[in-house]
Amino acid sequence: MAAGLYRVIATCPYGICETKITEFLVGDAPVELELKVDVSPTRGNVTVVGPSNRMRVQLLDPQGKPVASAEVLVRDSSAEFERWYKTNSDGEADVEPLGTKITFAVLYKRTLTEETVSAASIEKLRTEGKKLVIRQR
Repeated sequence: MAAGLYRVIATCPYGICETKITEFLVGDAPVELELKVDVSPTRGNVTVVGPSNRMRVQLLDPQGKPVASAEVLVRDSSAEFERWYKTNSDGEADVEPLGTKITFAVLYKRTLTEETVSAASIEKLRTEGKKLVIRQR
């Protein structure tokens, strides 16, 4: 594979498994992936209604300094809702997470950092007036 950002999707379209999606970065070294899929829960009809769900996300480097101009992909667990954002000079982006599990995939200087956060954790941060802080690995 050529160097770059890729996505792998494991599906079980007629079974009882959840779709699993992850992004990975290919560089000079070989890449090994392992995806474990969860069993699907029962589902009802779902509708998104109400005010904007926006929140602040801040990306920090390993030394705790803000990372400006990083690309941030925010998506739900099935990649039905996804959108790209870019961090500002303070390493922050105003994002709109959707879904029950939200993945933040940050691409900066040929490194990929992923964090998956529950909607409940995001709502708690929002209620407390806090932003989500992601530390680059």
